[in-house]
Parts: sequence; C-alpha cells; structure tokens
Amino acid sequence: MPSLKFLDLSSNKLSGSIPAALVRKRQNGSLVLMIGNNANICDNGASTCAPNDKQKNRTLIIAIAVPIAVATLLFVAAIIILHRRRIKQGLIPDTWMANSARLNSPRDRERSNLFENRQFSYKELKLITANFKEEIGRGGFGAVFLGYLENGSPVAVKIRSKTSSQGDREFLSEAQHLSRVHHRNLVSLIGYCKDKKQLALVYEYMHGGDLEDRLRGEVSVATPLSWHRRLKIALDSAHGQSPAVAITDTESIHIAQWVRQKLSEGNIESIADSKMGREYDVNSVWKVTELALQCKEQPSRERPTMTDVVAELKECLELEVSRGMGNYNSVTSGTSNLSATSTDSHNDAQANDL
Repeated sequence: MPSLKFLDLSSNKLSGSIPAALVRKRQNGSLVLMIGNNANICDNGASTCAPNDKQKNRTLIIAIAVPIAVATLLFVAAIIILHRRRIKQGLIPDTWMANSARLNSPRDRERSNLFENRQFSYKELKLITANFKEEIGRGGFGAVFLGYLENGSPVAVKIRSKTSSQGDREFLSEAQHLSRVHHRNLVSLIGYCKDKKQLALVYEYMHGGDLEDRLRGEVSVATPLSWHRRLKIALDSAHGQSPAVAITDTESIHIAQWVRQKLSEGNIESIADSKMGREYDVNSVWKVTELALQCKEQPSRERPTMTDVVAELKECLELEVSRGMGNYNSVTSGTSNLSATSTDSHNDAQANDL
C-alpha cells in the first residue's frame, strides 16, 4: 500500500507484533502509525513478543486451574461410581433412605441408626422366602413371610401390600422405631427393603409367635398367660424401652376412653382378660390399668418416666406374688389339716380295735 500515509490503530485491544512492512514505513517517515492503548501489542518489530505480566498471570492461573478442575471432576465421578456400587451391594441405603436421614437434631441422629441395618433388594427377599412361600401372619401393613438368611437363621419378612394405607413416611417411622430398640425381650430389626415401590421389613423370627398371639390368638385359649406372667413380660419390656412416644392412633384413643369409663364405674373385671378366670390380685390389675392410662396422657410431659413405670410394675408384681403365696399357704394349710384329721381318725380306729 504505497499510498498509505496515516494509520490510526489506537485503543483497539490489539495484540501481537506489528507487521515488519509497517514498522519500516514508520521508521523511514513515509507512514504515521498510531498504536496507543493497545497493551498487548509489540512495537519493536520482533516476530514474537515477550508476554507481559498480565499474560503471565493469566497463563499461570489457567495452568493451575485446569488440572485442579479435572482432578475434582474425576474425584466426584469416582465417589458417585463407588456410591452406586455400594448401593447395589446393599452396604448403604439408596437416595430415598439417605434423604430421610438428615442429621440436624438428636432425633435425626437417632434415625441414622436405621441405616446401620442391612438393605435387602426385592430379589433377595424372594430368594430367602422361597418366592414368599410361607405366610405366617398378616396385619395392616401387609403379609408376613417366613424366610432364611444365608447362614440359615430364620427371619420374618413383612411386605407392604399394594392396598396398604401406609406410605413411605409410615414405613420409615416403623423401621426407625424398631432400629432403636435393642433388648433381649423385644424383637430386633435385621434389615429393610426399599426397592423401587417395594417396601419391606426384615426382623427376627419368633418361634413361639408374638405377644398378640399369646394374648388373643388360638394359643391363648388353650394356654392363657397368667397375670403373673403378663406382669413379668411388661416389666422385662419396660427395662429396655425408651420413653413413650406420641399416640396418634384413633383406635387406641377410643380404647383408653372405654377403660376410663369402666374404671369410673369400678368395673375392673370387665377390663381384665376373662381367660385368666379372675386368677389375679385385683389391686395389682387396678394399678397396672391406671399406669397404662398415665402412659397415654397428652401432652407427653404428663406421662411417667420409664423409671417410674418400672417401679410401679415391680409393686404390682409383688402384689401378685403375695397373692400366689397366700393361695399356696392356704392350700398347704388345708392339706396339712386334712392329713392331721386322717391321722387322728386312724389312731382312734386303732384304739377302738384294742
């Protein structure tokens, strides 16, 4: 461009070297070249420019940031892969269960106990129950099936039925409650299943049936539990229980109202199980009934502590033991009197013979 006399490139954010031809024209005075406010442009005519401080800093930042970002992405990807693998192996709960265990309070930290239990897949449950072959019970949640773990230990598998009104929240609540209970007289939760829409609980199998069977089932008619035995069960359970929780079940509230009405009428016999045949200390039954009602008081702060419950149950048991000892002494005394009478009659007969 021989006719070019003036070229203004100022403030264009240009970078790099000025073409050698333009440099020569400017040097011989044939061209007025203005390149001000272009921080990254080279004005020495060299083929390459030495980077300035800003360029050096930017290059350094990129050189550091890119490897860190790549390493972070690889680390996160590895964690996700490991997490999914452990879920498949049943070592940790899935996302649904994990989201239900935010540890923001002491109560939430108690919920975390649930996740220490084993997670079963629905396929595993079908395997250990032989495709749900033997049903051993049924309740509001669903059917209960007998199963066997890999080591041969029997378990009870409670499967939520499709018609059950119990949802995920109720299922989690029951599972959390069972997971907090660790006592030799109470059933222990072994694991759970949350496989898509399938919900299940896996817990110890009780060979002799549960307490409801002994109180209300067929076996209760043939061999009813004595009042003494019932008190022992209640006392043993109370020793391992945590404080009572809020009662929201409508049926249980109606039962409490019915019991209060019978107590106000002084009709304790109608409350006691008729299968016991009135073989109990009335005062003991009365105290236990009042204690049970106190444990259902609202608000919960009005309820007795478990220490108080244990103390009351011990007193009730002592009353029943005293009644039993009294009956035993009466029978023993009657037998002794009968033996003495028989001996005297025998001696009189011998005297008459003489």
